[in-house]
Amino acid sequence: MRLPLFPRRGRKSVAVSGQAGNQAGNGDGPPDELFQPVAQMTREIQVAGWTTVAVVREEVAPPWAYTVGLWISHRGVDLAMFGVPPDLARTIFDELGQRMADGWMPVPGDVIDDMGSRPLKLCQVHTSWRETQLFAFSDICHGLIRPPMLQVVWPDSEGRFPGEATGRVRERACDIQPMCWLPADDNPPGAWTRFRGLAA
Repeated sequence: MRLPLFPRRGRKSVAVSGQAGNQAGNGDGPPDELFQPVAQMTREIQVAGWTTVAVVREEVAPPWAYTVGLWISHRGVDLAMFGVPPDLARTIFDELGQRMADGWMPVPGDVIDDMGSRPLKLCQVHTSWRETQLFAFSDICHGLIRPPMLQVVWPDSEGRFPGEATGRVRERACDIQPMCWLPADDNPPGAWTRFRGLAA
């Protein structure tokens, strides 16, 4: 399903949970567990310019979230964030999305230090992660196209981003936030590297 380009007309994007397929249909028959969330995302992109997909599956991994629509609407990049509550990820995405709508084009390595007590770092998502089901709704919406995506990375209490610590501290950090700028197989074994083949 290809989404057309839409101008941004609002400031709010709404999260779509991993269980959104259980919403009521339009009365023409039983709800389609795949179509309903995609249709909802399309409407949100039409109104706001992008949407946030939040996946909470505690039995699989910490929560993660990503945008769909920033590339479509603004030829920017879509964003992903791991290990934070969906509402926080959505707030960060909305702020960065508005900046993109206003003309800012983020690049890998950018550090954002004006959005809270800790800086955020942007890292390019390696293509091997796009072969997993982590970004399934993006894949459904874009078909064979894989828009560029940046991971929004946050530091630990000592100011270290994932990959900057060593030993067990590094492994624990990667249990929460994968190092998506590296190939998936170069990450320590854990929830994220086992994610290949799991449905989002």
